[in-house]
Amino acid sequence: MSDFKGRTKKFLQRALMGTRPSFVIASFGRSGSTLIYDGVIDGLVRDMPRVLRPLTKRLAANQSWALSESELMRGCVYKTHDYPEGLSSTSDVKCIFLFGSLADAALSVHSSVERFGEDWTKLHFKHLKSDDSHESILDFDVLRFEDQMRRWGTYREHPVLCLRYDRLWENQNVISDFCGFPVVLPAKRERVAKSYRPDLVAQAQSTYGQLDEFFGALPDSFIAGTQDHILAKNFDSDNV
Repeated sequence: MSDFKGRTKKFLQRALMGTRPSFVIASFGRSGSTLIYDGVIDGLVRDMPRVLRPLTKRLAANQSWALSESELMRGCVYKTHDYPEGLSSTSDVKCIFLFGSLADAALSVHSSVERFGEDWTKLHFKHLKSDDSHESILDFDVLRFEDQMRRWGTYREHPVLCLRYDRLWENQNVISDFCGFPVVLPAKRERVAKSYRPDLVAQAQSTYGQLDEFFGALPDSFIAGTQDHILAKNFDSDNV
């Protein structure tokens, strides 16, 4: 975005987007963040004058792949894969962190070159602060899924609602209460089961299966900082 367009967008955001907090929708990817991102944006602009809704919807929709470099505007929503420590301590912001199966996320990213192309995959790794290759993701946690889960789940500087993807629809009231306005999700549709080679599934389960079981002890929704008795523990595969 050019400097002129960026300044114009910020001017309009200040003028039109009101005084609600900023909202950050974070995830390690492939775990429903776009669904919540769209739902929060729709909720923010629902009470805007009808004539302004198309414009305010565009103004509300933002991405921040480096939170420390972003000025978060009130009444706007930011999608990120960054870590929470990049948030300014002075920001009035509410965060939602989406999590799901690490093995499923790894398989999805591993197949991304074929589905989305090499450029998309490289950019996804960059957003997740990784210099590694997608070819290694089934053998090692190269995108640091575990680190994301722990750091967002124990963060206390700003309010963070952590949500398990598979239970988003059962927690719509929790999401709305947290945001301060109704957030309505589209009707739930079962995810189309992707067909992965059995050897790749076994490889992902070998790397991430026990971590999935370890984090499976977390509630489906919780406020960051309330589950440190789980998240602050060292992972020990012998005790899963």
